[in-house]
Amino acid sequence: TKTLKEQLNEGDFLRPLISVGQGRRTDRLTPKQNTSRKRNLTTRDKVALAIGMSPSQYAKAIAIRKEDPDLIDLIDNGYGTIHQVYTTDPSLPAAAADGNSPGG
Repeated sequence: TKTLKEQLNEGDFLRPLISVGQGRRTDRLTPKQNTSRKRNLTTRDKVALAIGMSPSQYAKAIAIRKEDPDLIDLIDNGYGTIHQVYTTDPSLPAAAADGNSPGG
């Protein structure tokens, strides 16, 4: 089992390999694979799936690492989950929206 830190490092490595380029049209060159999908997968979604995470968990983990990389170690050591840290850290968007920020 990989730690969250290892998964994020793997995502950092894969991101430039999976990315097509910002603003570049890809719909003309690739045939439609699944027309029932509401939106196309973003690079972040593809990276998340490649490393074995859901896109939303991956997005939360990236936000946590951006605000306080030490929290990733706490998650890896079993002191909390991605969701717990994301919703309780006042510097992250979810906690601010819930009113857990110091000023609110």
